[in-house]
Amino acid sequence: MRKIFILLLVTIALPTSINAEGIFLSCRGSSPRYPYFEVLINTKTNSVKVKGTKGRRARLTQSEGNFLIRKYESFDGPYHVINILRMTGDFYIDYFRNSYTTYKDKELSGSGRCYKTPPTERAF
Repeated sequence: MRKIFILLLVTIALPTSINAEGIFLSCRGSSPRYPYFEVLINTKTNSVKVKGTKGRRARLTQSEGNFLIRKYESFDGPYHVINILRMTGDFYIDYFRNSYTTYKDKELSGSGRCYKTPPTERAF
């Protein structure tokens, strides 16, 4: 009886510890440049992957209240900053024309909401 109880506890505890590593988000919003994108955040390694946006590798800064993702489209060209609030799932995306300015392009910036989704395997 004791072995069955321990096996049951391990089976229940194992999936939660595996799922704690990655957060999969599906985001929809009002930005004309990026109306839909997906985010995979690994909180243990402090890394992020953003599908559906242009650019090089994204950088993640996280705090208790939000995830801040910065992604450059080219070496010193345009970049965007995605701020995802942890409590509500709301996000704000700010688009900048080049890396030398802090002037936001309001026409290409926007906001929306992110939802947790299970990871999907894709062929491509």
